[in-house]
Amino acid sequence: MKNYLKALSVPLLLTASLASQTVYGAASTDVLLDIADNNPVLVERLADLAKYNPKQLAKIMEMVDSDADQVEKLLNLSEADPVLFSKLLKIKRVSNRATKKPREAKLPSNQMRTFGSIEVGGVIQN
Repeated sequence: MKNYLKALSVPLLLTASLASQTVYGAASTDVLLDIADNNPVLVERLADLAKYNPKQLAKIMEMVDSDADQVEKLLNLSEADPVLFSKLLKIKRVSNRATKKPREAKLPSNQMRTFGSIEVGGVIQN
């Protein structure tokens, strides 16, 4: 029975991992493999979520750092209290945005950036 569940969990795990790929790459393959080894019921829940609500699964996987237990806790929270889950997701996104280096604004093609001071005679570079 255990081998049957393990064999069943691998395709479901692959389905869940394909549906939950995010820009942030928060859910590593190790976490998903750990879930497949230790909690095949959770893999089935994630596979169902991937099939019926892939956006919600992507939100859950975005919040996971590197702990397989977090996946189950976040899944339970998203089912029990969606409002609280959405608030936590917003907080996580803002904190991720705050730690990222801001991009430099691109100038239009007809402008150039100068470093130094501009005087009457031209540009003095530092």
